Amino acid sequence: MAFDATQAAQLLRTYISKRWIPALERSLQLHRFTTKVQIPPGMGAQGRVVTFSNPPASTTAITTNLGNPIDITTTGTSITISEYGEHMPLVGLIDYAAVPGYRDEVVKRFVHGANVAIDGLVRNALNPQTTNVMVPIVTSQAGGALVPSGTPQRMNAACVIAASKEVKDAFARGFRGIEGHVDGHYACVIGQQAELDMVTEMSTTRMTWAQAVTNVPGRLGQEKWVEGYIGSIYHTAVYESENLTYASYSSTDVTQNFLLADGAVAAMSLGDMKPEVFVNVPSQYDIGNPFRREFTVAWYIRFGTALHDAARSVKIYSLGS
Repeated sequence: MAFDATQAAQLLRTYISKRWIPALERSLQLHRFTTKVQIPPGMGAQGRVVTFSNPPASTTAITTNLGNPIDITTTGTSITISEYGEHMPLVGLIDYAAVPGYRDEVVKRFVHGANVAIDGLVRNALNPQTTNVMVPIVTSQAGGALVPSGTPQRMNAACVIAASKEVKDAFARGFRGIEGHVDGHYACVIGQQAELDMVTEMSTTRMTWAQAVTNVPGRLGQEKWVEGYIGSIYHTAVYESENLTYASYSSTDVTQNFLLADGAVAAMSLGDMKPEVFVNVPSQYDIGNPFRREFTVAWYIRFGTALHDAARSVKIYSLGS
């Protein structure tokens, strides 16, 4: 009998490389800059973060024993925990016959999917609740203006400084104790188009990105251009995220970027703040799986997040998406 195409398809097999090509992954930043709180077991499914006000710092001399009475108030934000997760069934035959290492790769994909979802929840808490909204203005020395003034233009370094002034005016402070972040700096998270526009800008009317890093050696200087690390503009560390959203403002497509100070947004969880990933193997007690031919991979988290203080954040509408 001739060795035809049908027999060839039955007898020949495809060799699968055991070296996986890296999957496409988004750069994620926003969840890093939340105030993280874990609710202990037995304490309910809702938490509250609280900020105390400062005394008014009276400069009036005391003339009586009852002079200069003051009140300290509190501002609180309630956060309700919800359940989030995804799962995918896999047939046991695949698990038996597939190339070794595939299960670990599937688990990695689920971990990344969970991180994208959690970062997206923080993004959704910031937007549209953030009330300080700024647009870049490339013809102004200030670099940006609070809306409704101006039409959105391309992102620029001076706009980052203008946005940081808004949170400084509210006496907000930068972040400390976050791995990889410069202690005491604010965080500005921008999209890909905003990054491109800012690092390639040239102007004679305002300071530019190139001027901000001139003669700054090492990690904060030339390395930005070589390795794509954005770094800091004075007291604001700038990060690129591929998980921001876009909108239409003034009939223009814009990226919604954020500048954050410590305490702007809070996140709470029951249990670990990181998502759990489960590989559920069939067992004799799995009645819905009588042939034990399916197992599942899943990620799960009990999580909540909310904007705590709008004065500590600025949303920047930059041109492009």
